[in-house]
Amino acid sequence: MEDTKSNVRGWRAAKKLILTFGAWSTSNGLTSGMRKTYALVDKDQHADRLSDRIKHDIRKYFNRQRNKTLPKGSDHWLFDCKIGPDEALAQGIHPKEINAKINEFRLQELPSFFIEILTRAAKRPPKPEHHPDQVLEQTLTEHQSD
Repeated sequence: MEDTKSNVRGWRAAKKLILTFGAWSTSNGLTSGMRKTYALVDKDQHADRLSDRIKHDIRKYFNRQRNKTLPKGSDHWLFDCKIGPDEALAQGIHPKEINAKINEFRLQELPSFFIEILTRAAKRPPKPEHHPDQVLEQTLTEHQSD
């Protein structure tokens, strides 16, 4: 019975360390991230299935982060992504371009690639208010000038 209690204490201590060091605070809100080097060559798996598995793993990470509760004052998660052949050559990229970049690395026959995804909470700027009359007037003046 004591063995179980010591495991629980160990788990709680590990959880506390993960909570302490797994996320860090910035001026933009809570930030956490994933830094990983994926192998694009595996003797036991076809290259197409391997790249599909990598893409699925990255999509799972995005979905997991999006499902986390947002801190007060923010309304969505932003993802800052870097991808490259290795950590030193990684460049910033939009999250929607990750799959295309992975396909590009496969065509270049790279053995592996590095990806870093930092997640931070953000607040969208308010949309500018447009009154229907102003939009109508603006549209009419644009068409009259043509």
